[in-house]
Amino acid sequence: MAADQSFTIALLEEPISDTRLAAQRALEKTLGISETQMCSLNYNVLVPHEVNQFYSGKNLGFSFCPGATPLQ
Repeated sequence: MAADQSFTIALLEEPISDTRLAAQRALEKTLGISETQMCSLNYNVLVPHEVNQFYSGKNLGFSFCPGATPLQ
């Protein structure tokens, strides 16, 4: 199987808005790229059903990217 060069980020605890923010910051620092560059990555930001039933099954995106799901 060929690698597809994608990232899947699982948000595993509430509040998911804070968890997404921490994950974004960690990935940005690890990769050493800008928010704009991060938006062009092939990625998914997901939350398991056990953590949040409402957002489960949706790609939430990075908060700063176009089309991202706003979180409370």
